[in-house]
Amino acid sequence: MTLEAITCPNCGAPLEVEPGAERVRCEYCRVQSAPGASPADVRPTPSGPTLGATVSVEVTEDLGVAILAKGAPLPLTKTETFTTSRDDQESFEVKLCVGNAERPADNERLASFSVPLVARGPRGTVTAGVTFHVAADGTARIAVKEKGVDAPVVEDGLRLPVG
Repeated sequence: MTLEAITCPNCGAPLEVEPGAERVRCEYCRVQSAPGASPADVRPTPSGPTLGATVSVEVTEDLGVAILAKGAPLPLTKTETFTTSRDDQESFEVKLCVGNAERPADNERLASFSVPLVARGPRGTVTAGVTFHVAADGTARIAVKEKGVDAPVVEDGLRLPVG
């Protein structure tokens, strides 16, 4: 089975659609649409608070991974998994940015923290899940948990923009 990668016509989040699917539901903004629909074809966005800007993890100054899309309904919880980029890496550096600019360096730095790793190994073999819990008022709790380790590293009380 091959999946086709497209974006949500409402919030721009990535969608994976099986070939031949007639409808797809965005996991971020919960809007249902036909694959390849234009923004004009989208059903109305659910009422209630939404995320006011995109939240991303900065990998380099020029490269970021969008985790939470602008317009996502609140409250929400989402986990993204990351792997080590170097052999025997000792920690993950988590740099969170908020804003809608393409380059992470052009967005506001929300938080930056280091997560020590217990496991060591070749690059790409040690993983950690970054889980975002965002309340309806934009208060966020970020927990980073290395696979196989019981206690996560937690960053509490961050404020995200609400739209």
